Amino acid sequence: MMAPNKGPSLVYQILEIHLIYLGWSPTYWMNLINQNPFPI
Repeated sequence: MMAPNKGPSLVYQILEIHLIYLGWSPTYWMNLINQNPFPI
């Protein structure tokens, strides 16, 4: 098993990658919102 402190940092790294590479893409965000059953 990974150390507990590795979990959150990995999540943050993934989110950061999404923001850097996909945050500028309107199509990506529209697809994400359309696939999300909960309103944002």
